[in-house]
Amino acid sequence: MEKANVYQDSDWEKVGYRHPGEDKGAKRLAELEGIYRKSHNGYFLNLCCGDGRGMEWFSHYGKKRWGLDCSEILLEQAKRHYPALSWLCHDVREGLPFQEHWADTVLCECSLSLFGERKSEIYKEIRRILKPEGLLLVADICRQEEAKKEGFMLLVRENHTLWLKEFTAKWLWETGKLPPFCKRERVQEELQETQKEQKMQAVEGYFLEVYRRCE
Repeated sequence: MEKANVYQDSDWEKVGYRHPGEDKGAKRLAELEGIYRKSHNGYFLNLCCGDGRGMEWFSHYGKKRWGLDCSEILLEQAKRHYPALSWLCHDVREGLPFQEHWADTVLCECSLSLFGERKSEIYKEIRRILKPEGLLLVADICRQEEAKKEGFMLLVRENHTLWLKEFTAKWLWETGKLPPFCKRERVQEELQETQKEQKMQAVEGYFLEVYRRCE
């Protein structure tokens, strides 16, 4: 049976965590969000949330935290970690089942780079559900320049490629093979999405980024 989520198989369990830096990325993005957002009257959405471990760093939203993922297996783990929060099994490629201007903040950890040419549609949906001046928090293995084209203003970008190197070394140690994002066909797919002069930037590192929704 095809996996509903690429982070679902047993190799990830061997490594023990699903994102470079373990939970340091979500923690740091929560710190950055605190700098750029002073009120939290809306909702927080963890898009492609997996097992939901990043949620604890956004406790200032209380029970207004939602996690969305297409894997029922990973969502069951998330529910065990945080039973009081809201969890929804849904494929983001079918749009987001939330009303306009619903969320204060959307978090995307190691997810946007998985969607290839569909990223533009997903950015549009994220922008639709964010409040004016809402924030998009991104942690991923490639530069997400597409966000600027879809109505987002970059506020800060931090390079944490060391986390990616450490994660790759741990994956090799635990599984005896390269992690999925190092597969040749995956790299080629990323490169095809950019112009020739941008190719060296497409998969060069691991970044944390904060964007603001523009009017």
